[in-house]
Amino acid sequence: MPGGIDDALYIVPTFCDEIPRVLPARFRRAASFRVKDDDWRQIEFVSQQQQQVITAELDAVQRVRDESADVLGFRRVHVRVEPRRPLEGAGLSRAAVADAFVGLKRWHQRVGFIGVDGVIPGGFALTVQPGVALYGVERESTLLCACIEIKGSEVSPETTSAVASLLERFELLLVHWPGAGVTSGPAELVRTLLT
Repeated sequence: MPGGIDDALYIVPTFCDEIPRVLPARFRRAASFRVKDDDWRQIEFVSQQQQQVITAELDAVQRVRDESADVLGFRRVHVRVEPRRPLEGAGLSRAAVADAFVGLKRWHQRVGFIGVDGVIPGGFALTVQPGVALYGVERESTLLCACIEIKGSEVSPETTSAVASLLERFELLLVHWPGAGVTSGPAELVRTLLT
């Protein structure tokens, strides 16, 4: 039946199956940084130890891109269940992230989802340049996930260099799940992945 649910298209070829829970904001202090739940962990740092998991998930995303792409979107979507702990063993901390970026940066202590009242426990975000932020979840001074959000801005050379330095220092990969791309650096490849 034309125009039915079977004709619905997805904007991106993949979503993360797990998003963090949200707790009610206390004392009416709403989240100062919000991300769409569909965008959660779409561009993220992942430990190089998880290369096999990354490869399997990217293969599945690429199949969706190859087999179900339409002019306005995708007829199917791949729901990623792995990696469950993208930064396991990496030892990446908020302090290390902050140290990698010089110049303009703004911490957001209360992170939530667009259209949802409440905050993500342990959520953090760091605006590193206008339109570009790193966000994720921290537990006991260790990052459980760290992601990049880009809103209509060209990523600066300084930002790509800082990202590349984190990849090298902590043996990480930067994965762009919807684009089915991954890099370990250098800065030129980071910039290509993020554009």
